[in-house]
Amino acid sequence: MRSVPTFLSIAAVIWAAAAALKADVPWPVNAYVISQAVFALTSWWVLQKSAAETRAYSAVFSLGFFMVLGFALLATAAFLEAFPGWLAVLAVAACGLQALVLHTIIGWRLEGLYDHIPHTILSLNWQATLLSFEGSLTLLTLFAPMKPSMRIAAACLGGFWWALGAFVFAYALNVKLFPQTDIWDDLNFYVPMMLATAAFGSLAFYFGKLQGEGAMEVIHAIN
Repeated sequence: MRSVPTFLSIAAVIWAAAAALKADVPWPVNAYVISQAVFALTSWWVLQKSAAETRAYSAVFSLGFFMVLGFALLATAAFLEAFPGWLAVLAVAACGLQALVLHTIIGWRLEGLYDHIPHTILSLNWQATLLSFEGSLTLLTLFAPMKPSMRIAAACLGGFWWALGAFVFAYALNVKLFPQTDIWDDLNFYVPMMLATAAFGSLAFYFGKLQGEGAMEVIHAIN
């Protein structure tokens, strides 16, 4: 049963990567979607060789995910070009401050829960911080004039980053608050997969729809 959301999310990301290559978007957006597809496939392959609780998988996952977040920063910068320079700086400062405040609050609470905070939890807090920053900033660019392909990408990717960041913040905190139950471990397996399926599936669908509409316009123009 657990393999179903995994395969659905991988299929959605690969579909989105193929669609993005044909879409009218800058290279950082393509690079991010492709890196997400490579990360999903690599994580799944490593998971076949070792359990999710092993150090090998944790190391591969953390390193790979931070690399994906780096590509997400490049994509965020591409979306940010929709703003004039002064407004882009203001948006970066506001979203950066918001993300750092969340990071500090969660970190303060974690210090009260642990004698020594595990490296995996510290890593999750930083991952959630970056996701929150990228998601909030990208969603803000939807208020700017953008071409349809970029608006679709900003809505799907910005929403995905923001929602995933909110979940990772909650998971990092609640996995310790509710140690007697596996509910957060179960949610950690399903929620990110469901978010990825919805976000990248929507991205691929609307890119395909946009390309179809463009092809029809060309046909009508020829006729």
